[in-house]
Amino acid sequence: MPRTGDTRDGARAPAREAEFRRFVLATAVSVLGTYAAAIALAVRTYQDTGNPAWVSAVFAAEFLPPVAIGVLLADRLNRFQPRRALVASDLVNAAVFAIVATIHTPAAVVALATVAGAASGIFRPISLAVVPAVAGEDRIDEANGTLAAVDTAMTAIGQAGAGAAVAIVGAGIVLGANAASFAVSAALLASCRSLAARVPATGARTPLRRLRRSARTIRRNLPLRQVAVAWMPVLAAMGIVNSIEVPLLLGPLAAGAALTGLTIAAASAGQTFGSLLASRLGDWLGRHYALVLTIVGVTVLASGASPTVGLVILLFIVGGIANGLAVVYNRSTVQRSTTPEERAGILALLMSVGGVMTALGAAVGGAIASAASSRAAFAVAGAIVLVSAVAARLTATDQEVAVPVDTLSPRAGRIRR
Repeated sequence: MPRTGDTRDGARAPAREAEFRRFVLATAVSVLGTYAAAIALAVRTYQDTGNPAWVSAVFAAEFLPPVAIGVLLADRLNRFQPRRALVASDLVNAAVFAIVATIHTPAAVVALATVAGAASGIFRPISLAVVPAVAGEDRIDEANGTLAAVDTAMTAIGQAGAGAAVAIVGAGIVLGANAASFAVSAALLASCRSLAARVPATGARTPLRRLRRSARTIRRNLPLRQVAVAWMPVLAAMGIVNSIEVPLLLGPLAAGAALTGLTIAAASAGQTFGSLLASRLGDWLGRHYALVLTIVGVTVLASGASPTVGLVILLFIVGGIANGLAVVYNRSTVQRSTTPEERAGILALLMSVGGVMTALGAAVGGAIASAASSRAAFAVAGAIVLVSAVAARLTATDQEVAVPVDTLSPRAGRIRR
C-alpha cells in the first residue's frame, strides 16, 4: 500500500507534467522570437544607418548587461520570487520590442536593446535555476535535455527563417512578433504554480562580497569546479569556431552559401539530438564527461584539417551531438550541486564568465585567422578543448577519490548527474 507521501506525489504528477509542458512551450516561443528578432534588428539597423558600428552597438547592448548582472548582481537573483521575476522580465522585453518595432533612431534602439539585455540577464539564469522545481528533482536530466533541444532547434529555426521573414513581411513585423512571443511566454509562465514559491532570502551584501561568495562556492564545490575549469575554456574554443566556421567553409573549402548554411545547420541538428540523448545515458555521461569533451576537440581539429565539405558536415554532426551531451551534463550538474538559495546566482555568474570567454574566443579566432589561416584557428580551438578534456578527467578523479557518490555539500559533491 502506498504511503501518503507517495499518493501526494502521484496526484501531483499530472499537474507537474502539464506545468513543464507550458514551461517548455514558453521557452520555445521566446527563443524563436528572440533569435529571429536579433537578425531582423541587425538587418534593419544596417539598412537605416549603413554603418556596421551601429549594428555592433546593438549586439553589445544586448550582450553586455547579462554579463554585468552575472558578475555584480548574481547573488541578489537568489532573492527574487521566480515566477514574478520571469514574468516581469518577459513583459519588459515585450514592451521593449513593441517600441523598437516602431522606431528607427539608432541611439534609441541601442538604449532599448540595453533594457532588453538586462531583462534577459535576469530571466535566463532564473529560468535554468527553477528547472528542478518545475520538472521534479528526479527528472532533471530529462528536463534539461528537452529544454536544451528546444533551445537549439528554435535558435536554428529563428536564425534560418529570419532572413526570409524580413524579406517577405519586413523587419518591423518580425520585431512586433517577437514582442508578442514574450507576452505569450509571460502568460504561460504565470500559470506555473511551482514557480510561485519564494526561496529564503540571503543577507544583504555588497556586489564585491556577493561575487566573492559565489566564486568561493564554485571553488569549494567539486562538481561546480569541474564545470568552471573544464567548460569555460571550451566556450572560448566554441567562440573561435563560431566566428571562423563561415570563413573556413567559404574560403579553403569553397563550400558556397548553400552548403555553408547546411553545414552549420548540421551542427545544430547534432546538438539537438545530443541534448535529447543525454537523459538516456544516465550515469555513463557523468563517468565519461572527459571523453565527451575529447570527441568535441577531435571533431574540431579534424574539421579544420578536412579536405572536403562532406567530411566537415559529418564531423559537425558528431561534434554537435557531443556538445549537446556536455551542455545538458553541465546544467544538471550545477542544478544538483547547488541549493535553491544560491542556484540562480551561481548560474548567472557561470553564464557571465561563459559569455566573456565566448566573446574572447571570437576575437582571438579572428586574429588567428587574419594572421595565419582559418584552419589554424580551428587547430587552436581543438587543442583548447582537448586540454579541457584532460582537466575534466583530473577533476573527475578528485571527486571520485574525495567523496562518496551520494554526498552533496558545499565542500564536497557527487559526480553522478
